[in-house]
Amino acid sequence: MQRLRGTREQGGQNDETPQAMDLSTLLRPYENQWVALSEDHAKVLGAGVTLQDAKRQADKAGNPYRFLKVLPFDVSFVPFGDEVSLREVSL
Repeated sequence: MQRLRGTREQGGQNDETPQAMDLSTLLRPYENQWVALSEDHAKVLGAGVTLQDAKRQADKAGNPYRFLKVLPFDVSFVPFGDEVSLREVSL
């Protein structure tokens, strides 16, 4: 799976903007769990009911990863505002 990216000119600088990706097939088995995704979003490196469980599994893989909470599929999520910012969580 290839990560899709777009670019835009902003203030004379080239700013990469991530484009929407459909991860539904990859994440279907992980409903209502935390997952650690590879940086290219192509593989699940760890998963669990708690963030710590997902982190433990992902650390064994030895690759960089990003966390995502997979919501129940019968729930909709609409971010508030123009951007959704994530805080770094210390584990």
